[in-house]
Amino acid sequence: FTRCFTDRQGLVVCLFGDTSGAEGGDVFANDLYRYMNQIIRTHPVVNEFVLHKMSSRWGRQNNGFIEYAMVPPWIKMNVCEPYFQMNLEEAARLSVHKGGHGHSSRK
Repeated sequence: FTRCFTDRQGLVVCLFGDTSGAEGGDVFANDLYRYMNQIIRTHPVVNEFVLHKMSSRWGRQNNGFIEYAMVPPWIKMNVCEPYFQMNLEEAARLSVHKGGHGHSSRK
């Protein structure tokens, strides 16, 4: 990997250099994806810290990197957040419709 760190949300993020433009880059990305899926299921450290993959940031290409994000159990995430991160227009529409608070204004 190129870099592994915790982001502002407390997620564990691993970045790998994106080689999709290079010869064999797609094979690398596919093999990396399979490898990371195996790691998240079987690695002792992942199991010890009860890490879960964040689907919206799992294998995502971002600024020349392939990103894999894992959520530790002490980070409370909205269960809809992965969906809304992948569907920004829907998230914006619902935010405007509900007054930007994520709760219905009906009583």
